[in-house]
Amino acid sequence: MSCETAAKALSAAGQNRTPVAILRDLLGPTDKVGADAAQSINVQERPSIGARVAARKIGLNSEAVQRLIGADRPGYGTLFDNMEVNDDERLSAHRLIQPKVEAEITIGSKKTCPASM
Repeated sequence: MSCETAAKALSAAGQNRTPVAILRDLLGPTDKVGADAAQSINVQERPSIGARVAARKIGLNSEAVQRLIGADRPGYGTLFDNMEVNDDERLSAHRLIQPKVEAEITIGSKKTCPASM
């Protein structure tokens, strides 16, 4: 499967609230370039359907945690406004495919960070 097809599958899953096959099964277990490309395609496309970039994140920045789960680099991501749930809001479960909670600590900045670092 191409990264473009994977990106479309992920986008449709998010819009229709339907699961998609695990990407490593679709792209191949070691295709990090394809996985990054699929993510990049969707990050670039989301604003065209009304999504606004709310924050960027990095995870797995500890080498110990990377070793624990078999990663060889940190993970980067983009958080969009429809992913935010503020203190005074309730999260409606029908918006989600597989509900779970993952806390994201953010730091606000008046300057915009570049999308690629």
